[in-house]
Amino acid sequence: MKEKALEKIKVFVFDVDGVLTEGSLILLPDGTQARVMNVKDGFGLQEALNMGFEIVIISKGNSPEVTKRLNLLGVKHVYMQEHNKIKRLEDVLDSLGYTFENAIYIGDDIPDIECIKTVGYSACPLDAVEEVQDAVDFIIPVLGGRGVARHIIKKVLTAQGKWKY
Repeated sequence: MKEKALEKIKVFVFDVDGVLTEGSLILLPDGTQARVMNVKDGFGLQEALNMGFEIVIISKGNSPEVTKRLNLLGVKHVYMQEHNKIKRLEDVLDSLGYTFENAIYIGDDIPDIECIKTVGYSACPLDAVEEVQDAVDFIIPVLGGRGVARHIIKKVLTAQGKWKY
């Protein structure tokens, strides 16, 4: 049963746009493309980090503001403008001493599919594109940017007997 794979997860890997954000961009007069992030996701990310899990962000987009927010939460592995997500995923897992089996990947669109098909467990938000929904192990019952990280972190920690609330 695929749910047993949750017990081996040590690394959470998230896309940004459409996962940690709702996928919309607010275009500001100075050219900044602003995004909205959910504070419940921030709490979930911090809980996972505090319990010794690794958090990795791999995004094709580029947002210094998102990077700054994630760094403030304690996320050290933030990779923006990544056009070869699977290579970055392989490299970061190797550097952390983990295998694909130890990783869960959460994505929402076509560029995420290769990573989704490679990791030990995969998930997507409720509003992910159809091709991603067909490829993942679990569809998170919330929309992108609306608590996706919190939901999947709680699911994994609960499966491992580590969710303390």
